[in-house]
Amino acid sequence: RVLPLLPKFTEAVLRCLEPSDPSLRRQSLLAVTSALHELVHTFPMVSFHQNTQKFAVGTSDSLVVVYDLRTATKWRILEGHTGGISALAFSNDGDRLASYSAQDRTVRIWQCIATGFLGGLLGSSGRCIKQHALPPLPVEPSVPSQAAALPRPAAGGAAAREPSTSWRSAALKWTEQGALRVVREGGEVLHLRPE
Repeated sequence: RVLPLLPKFTEAVLRCLEPSDPSLRRQSLLAVTSALHELVHTFPMVSFHQNTQKFAVGTSDSLVVVYDLRTATKWRILEGHTGGISALAFSNDGDRLASYSAQDRTVRIWQCIATGFLGGLLGSSGRCIKQHALPPLPVEPSVPSQAAALPRPAAGGAAAREPSTSWRSAALKWTEQGALRVVREGGEVLHLRPE
């Protein structure tokens, strides 16, 4: 239930960092830092890069929203995926952001730095510089069981209300060698060379 609200929650929290109100920013800094830290450690579709102060949130609407924590504003909205975002990770230097969508089975690499003065003004940062299409996950053979014969709960029952938690197992991580480690929702691990 929380996943669709992540971007709005992030924006509400970031309002406390508004530079035009230094008193509110000072008073809220510890609480905001704790909240954002918790988001990064709880949701694989949230990532933070310390040196650049960029904070990224993947949405179920296939967007990646990147915030600049120094100014408490949206820095870029990255469009290109056709399915919800499952995982995000900034490269070690913060120059790139990787995004993974389990629904469209792609990993995209986004440029996160402005290339020169005009690049920053014209918005050339935040563009997709590489896309990797991934194969479908293998389908596990179905094993008939007694559970299949049990009656299913009516729509709106307990089983219908439980959200899918497969998003918890997806992950992206940049290695020291500049490769990207992708853990898919089925547990499959891939290593991609983004160059």
